[in-house]
Amino acid sequence: MKENWKLHHIAVIVQDMDETIKYYKSLGIATIEREHIAGNRIKIRFVRVGTTPIEFVQPLTEPSNFKEFLESNGEGVHHICFTVDDIAKETAELVEKGVSLTWSSETQTGFDTRKAGNIILELKQSE
Repeated sequence: MKENWKLHHIAVIVQDMDETIKYYKSLGIATIEREHIAGNRIKIRFVRVGTTPIEFVQPLTEPSNFKEFLESNGEGVHHICFTVDDIAKETAELVEKGVSLTWSSETQTGFDTRKAGNIILELKQSE
């Protein structure tokens, strides 16, 4: 059991960010945070429902794994992100167990765990 893993967010791919945010606002259950755009690839907006952060991601025009997910699967959960104390150690342990990387940097790593639930696992170095 990895007790040092803490939930950072659940990422959900959406077709239309404005409609998604409008819907969550209408429910009165979410705290809406500011939107930002990562290059021309994705629009991101964090929403907090209770204590759980949800990262809504809308793929834009340029190719990305998010756009590919939306085209293949429609809207839905793309990945679950956890913060960890030592990302290098945790990454090495998962790779040793045969889990392949989908992306990697010094502070974030994505793992292809789609064979169980079609969800990617993301680790983020805790601050």
